Amino acid sequence: MPSLRQSILKVIVYFNLFKYPVTAEEIKRFLEQPFDDAAFDNALNDLVALNKVFTQRGFYLLANEQPLVQRRLDGNLAAEKEIMHARKVARRLYRVPFVRAVAISGSLSKNFADEHSDFDFFIVTAANRLWIARTLLFLYCRLTTFGSHRRKICMNYFVDEEALEIEEKNFYTAIEILTLLPCEGGETLNRFFASNRWCGNYFPNDSVKFTLPEIPRTVTKNFFEKLLLTKAGSVIEKKLLYFFSSRWKKLYQKNIVTQSGYRLGGAITSRHVCKHIPAFQHTILQKFEVGLQKANYHLANGANVENFQSLNTKPILN
Repeated sequence: MPSLRQSILKVIVYFNLFKYPVTAEEIKRFLEQPFDDAAFDNALNDLVALNKVFTQRGFYLLANEQPLVQRRLDGNLAAEKEIMHARKVARRLYRVPFVRAVAISGSLSKNFADEHSDFDFFIVTAANRLWIARTLLFLYCRLTTFGSHRRKICMNYFVDEEALEIEEKNFYTAIEILTLLPCEGGETLNRFFASNRWCGNYFPNDSVKFTLPEIPRTVTKNFFEKLLLTKAGSVIEKKLLYFFSSRWKKLYQKNIVTQSGYRLGGAITSRHVCKHIPAFQHTILQKFEVGLQKANYHLANGANVENFQSLNTKPILN
């Protein structure tokens, strides 16, 4: 078991990758071991006294940089309004046939927004109707009044009720799961979190507790679901999976990279899952490992923990 100081430093190093200073309560939430409050306070104060970490305005960071603190404060303030807007969008997405749950993911789920932020959504669909639901969602976004905001609406991770347990189990995905902001589909999301109790192996001090009322399905939603819960619907589902898999494979082979750094067509497609290829996730974990090695070396050898390589980007569930 690492020391408490090492565990504290681990959390700060991780969020430093996103230039995001953290509070003491956030550090406690993502500690990899149980702790005593007095011991935690002593360990954190020791790190500050030894100049291993710095504190400003109630935040802890690796470099004594005031702009990072102000960036977070500005981002938190902007997120308040953006989250309210995203919840309204989520409610409308939930009306689409076969959508069983919607949650906010990405930087907004960490209570941060800036001029480059998107509305990232994690979607759970009915079993074996993921591709119909996904197609209807994208058509709905293009045709409705908030279609003008579709650049900001990113439905980048879909699972259906047959694949609630996330396959990739690591520090990154555990944080992304535990920071999801539930919007619609409380019963389904409860089953999702129950299926991912393995997150407690990484963060034993965090527990997902929420009460989210179920919104009754509309008459229109029920009608289209009954219409597509047929053999014809199963045929459409398979054809949509084949169409998008083939199309994205061809795009991927062209090696076209977007401004945000994503390779077009870089998606994993199956009957029960649609998500980006986890290249970003792997990059984060590699940089995290390097950062931890540096932090532990500096902690053992008395040097300051500064000048870590940062990523000017935002976390997403990937």
